[in-house]
Amino acid sequence: MTESPQQYALFVMGGKEFAIEIGLVVEILQRQEVMPVPNMPDFLVGIIDLRGRVIPVIDLRKRFHVTPAQKAKDRIIIVRKGRERLGMVVDNVTEIVPLESKGITAPPSIFRGPGSEYLKNIGKTAGRMIVILDVNRLLSREEMFMLNEAINCGAH
Repeated sequence: MTESPQQYALFVMGGKEFAIEIGLVVEILQRQEVMPVPNMPDFLVGIIDLRGRVIPVIDLRKRFHVTPAQKAKDRIIIVRKGRERLGMVVDNVTEIVPLESKGITAPPSIFRGPGSEYLKNIGKTAGRMIVILDVNRLLSREEMFMLNEAINCGAH
């Protein structure tokens, strides 16, 4: 019995392709007004109200120091991060792509060190290489704590 391929949501930032496991995606939104939260790092752009639920939003382009594409459509991907929800601003979401487990490899050892904690794997399909991100590592514990404190203080 052959293993069925895992599905990934493919998105673009600065002309480069990235992916996250489709099972982590709650929904994909068009760009909307984000309420800023004071005293946060610049990549933590603020919060949105999604059907009564407050969702923190990060701009992945700022997190990864990537210049947005000139014709960016700006999408917000809402993902599950443990029990929390997190919005990620990207240039565009392009497709859902299946990746066979044999086409997924760990990043080369040269990618160890600062910034590499976001990389989960590298996917290869049809001559393309796609960086698969680890959603659970996009924010450190300190950043999540800081963000939750700011949201909770603002809610009272």
